[in-house]
Amino acid sequence: MAAPPPSLTPDLFSALPRGREIWIRVWGRSLLPLLRSGDLVRAVRCGESDIRPGDIAVIRRRRGPLVGHIVTSVGPVRTASFLGVPDAPGAEVLGRAIAVRREGLPFALPLPRAGRPLLFASHRVVARAYANPSVRRGWRSLRELAASDATAPLRGRLFGPFLVRRLQPEDSEGLLAFAGRRLRFTPDFVRRELHGHWQAPGAAFGAFDRKGRLVGFMFMGEYRQEGVPLEGLWLRGLLVARRARGLGLARRLMEATCARAREAGLHTVFTDVREDNRASLSLVRAMGFVEAPPALQEAAQRSLARPGEPRVIAFERRLA
Repeated sequence: MAAPPPSLTPDLFSALPRGREIWIRVWGRSLLPLLRSGDLVRAVRCGESDIRPGDIAVIRRRRGPLVGHIVTSVGPVRTASFLGVPDAPGAEVLGRAIAVRREGLPFALPLPRAGRPLLFASHRVVARAYANPSVRRGWRSLRELAASDATAPLRGRLFGPFLVRRLQPEDSEGLLAFAGRRLRFTPDFVRRELHGHWQAPGAAFGAFDRKGRLVGFMFMGEYRQEGVPLEGLWLRGLLVARRARGLGLARRLMEATCARAREAGLHTVFTDVREDNRASLSLVRAMGFVEAPPALQEAAQRSLARPGEPRVIAFERRLA
């Protein structure tokens, strides 16, 4: 099987001749359970005339990345996620998926055109069910229960013990599969940072379960490298998988990152938290972070807060 290109942009894919096939890495969860983040999809370059309902079309949104969604109608082509969330009109069809390969499987699973009716029917059933408010509330309740304190001991036995370590360049694929869409990371950004800024002066840490799967992530970096006028190194991007929440991994990731900053000779580190994020506010305060001086608060609010969203609170921690 051919390896996927390091970064397949919409322009690169659209430049391929019709009929050309290429492997694309999937980042995101919009086609669960059919496709998981990190899967490889074999796509063939084609146009709208080759697309039928039930296909998984590779489309280009306006000013956006490549997206693979289920075709719900043609003339013009309309696409949606597996749960029925529709894409905005005007997307350009670039190809369709013809096979998928999942880590751990020795072969690729074909997506034959004869299977389009079954996929289309499954999508319609799931989308109609998810459109029901009662179904959505029930699904949210189940997800909340799965991450609650009541299930924490069981989850600790099932997925632990957990290892927290510094991430290296070879962890880029696993990091993208875990956090790429949720944190809006691109493959180029992750590979560049793991080879560069996340080695020094910054750092990135991951939490892994007993099977070696990434279940938590945090990095420390400079906002200035992204054109944001805030000085110092900031703890950012804290993310823990739902199945591993409530097991102390967020604190362990922050402790490991602060320890790395201390080893590098830093005297102060910073972080920012939205004022409606009560769990994160409680965590950073418990770890010795205090609210930054007014001048830094104003700068953080100016640079990081978005119109109509809750206020951002900047914190700092003096390192012994």
